[in-house]
Amino acid sequence: MGSFPTSSRERKCIVKYGDFTLGQTEALINKIGGVEGALRLLKGEGRVVFDNLPPDDREARFGGAKNVKPKISHLLIPDLIIPATDGRQTLALANEVFTGGVDPDLKNWGCNLPDEARPETAVNVHELIADATFQQMFGEEGVGLDEFCLTQGQIIKFVTEYREHLHPQGYATFFLFKSHGEFFVGRVSWVDAGRRLKVNVNRLSNGDVWNASGRRRLVLPRLPL
Repeated sequence: MGSFPTSSRERKCIVKYGDFTLGQTEALINKIGGVEGALRLLKGEGRVVFDNLPPDDREARFGGAKNVKPKISHLLIPDLIIPATDGRQTLALANEVFTGGVDPDLKNWGCNLPDEARPETAVNVHELIADATFQQMFGEEGVGLDEFCLTQGQIIKFVTEYREHLHPQGYATFFLFKSHGEFFVGRVSWVDAGRRLKVNVNRLSNGDVWNASGRRRLVLPRLPL
């Protein structure tokens, strides 16, 4: 971290928060993404959400926060790396990976088209903790849906590299992707008592509500702070 405060103004700041140690300051900066994250926060380019505070307390401390959207999912497994992909693989043709079945709607809905190449990408695995539709799962204020998309090649690569992080009990793991300008959700799950994998597809616009009791999983690109 930076050097100790030397100016009069810096020393007054330390005195103002006298119970806050330099070690705690460093831990706080680490929590919000290091120096880069702290500077972005100070510039108004990021935000901190205190999910564990009651709505009334959030409003009293930070103002206007009574209507904060409830959490749909929480972080389960952070910072997995999907290797680079060349964009040629599609779910519709990945029969060697999904030996338990490939949804014919992947082809029927035109999702069997090659995609763009991607560099290695960091992703997080989230766990559903509230009943939700796909649009509620993947929708976040101020974040475009494209930022939550993986390519089909990246989905296949995740499944082959990180099978142990798919839902282990036959419930689905969800992946958002885009094909010919439309958003879809790939649903990967174990079948035959965990011996084989299958992939199904839904349109993002599907309004079914998925029950949180199964603790289904979502795989999302790790977004910058």
